[in-house]
Amino acid sequence: MQSQAESYFALKGTAREIWDLLATPTTVNSLCSRLSLAHSIEKSAIQDDVVAFLTELSDAGLIRING
Repeated sequence: MQSQAESYFALKGTAREIWDLLATPTTVNSLCSRLSLAHSIEKSAIQDDVVAFLTELSDAGLIRING
């Protein structure tokens, strides 16, 4: 019998909001624009954090990022 490693992601706050927005295919630019409007933050100020979070989800196999 082969065991599989399992991961559990508990998302809250903005991370949960991003996850919910990913229910519909979207671009990073669109995602950042929506978050920027919702939180009154400059899009350029959140883009690096959003990309880092998406990369983490992708590395865990939870989402697929298309070039």
